Amino acid sequence: MTELDKNRNRLIALLGNCAKVLSFRKDATDATTALVLKIRKLEKYLRNNIDSLDTVTTVYAHNEELLSALDSFRQRNVPLSKEVLKKVDNIIQEGVRILEKESSVSFNSIEYLFRQKVKTEKYIADVKREIEELKSKNEGKSSDADKLNRKLKTLNIILNELVDKISKKELQQDEVKELNKKISPLTSAFDSSIKLVEEEKNRLVTTYESYKFLVKVVAWVLLGWESYLVLNIYPKLPSTDWRLYITFYLPIPISAGLLWAFIYQMNKAQRQLIKCAQYIHKLRYKDSLLKASMEIYSDGSRNEEHVAKLIDNIMNEQSHPDKDDITEDKTENQSLSALPFDKIVELVKAFTGK
Repeated sequence: MTELDKNRNRLIALLGNCAKVLSFRKDATDATTALVLKIRKLEKYLRNNIDSLDTVTTVYAHNEELLSALDSFRQRNVPLSKEVLKKVDNIIQEGVRILEKESSVSFNSIEYLFRQKVKTEKYIADVKREIEELKSKNEGKSSDADKLNRKLKTLNIILNELVDKISKKELQQDEVKELNKKISPLTSAFDSSIKLVEEEKNRLVTTYESYKFLVKVVAWVLLGWESYLVLNIYPKLPSTDWRLYITFYLPIPISAGLLWAFIYQMNKAQRQLIKCAQYIHKLRYKDSLLKASMEIYSDGSRNEEHVAKLIDNIMNEQSHPDKDDITEDKTENQSLSALPFDKIVELVKAFTGK
């Protein structure tokens, strides 16, 4: 057994003891009962989720504090310390947060809360039926009846918490829907812009592939022509007059000019493709950020304020374009004008004598 497994077992036993001792305290309040439920829930998930490594590591780091708290809980003659209870509650909440991230179990999703509500209501009905059966047997004040009454009290606390969480979750969802309606014009604009840029991106890909194909064609044509000359034409020509060979070299400067132009256009299309990809990424990032910000806080007004700030930032970005993009565009224009097409034409005329 690894050290991590040993720590898991120690932690499960420690949490179980804390919950058990607290539940039998006579001075336990509703807050104490709620803490017992949290401890047992974490204990249950640690027992059933063997891959919750980060949760075990995080909670076990507070092992000494939990042991000290357990010793405090066992002192029946000493009232429960609010500070100790608060410290244990913070440790348990931290463990639950890590477990939610690690196991992908959402304890706050409305579907999960509804399922827990139905289960709790069923448990309450079963406990009430058992209590009524004991009362019918004149055992309403027995130890079993006391246990059932304590259990019923605990279940009612759980049910009230679930009902409160469900109502808050439903309210939050309604607020998110309203906020989504408010920002729908902006998200629709994002979608339209992304579609247009995607179309331009596809056009650039076609352009890039076309010039890439032309580069291969020119290279193979030049190679084939020169191979034909070397193998078939050169052996038949007299070696005295070098001017006879000039016309055979004419495809070389023409091919060089074409390759230069095609490769330049390929590089230009590639730069524009990178810009399109960056622009699409920015739009999708902003869209995702807006949608995520609608549920980042439980308070709808804070979400709305957060989304409003994001929209302001987006508007500021649109009002002040990136200077680097403008500079790059100027550089591309200068490069285009610097391409020596006129010199290539003059070179061709010189070879042909026209």
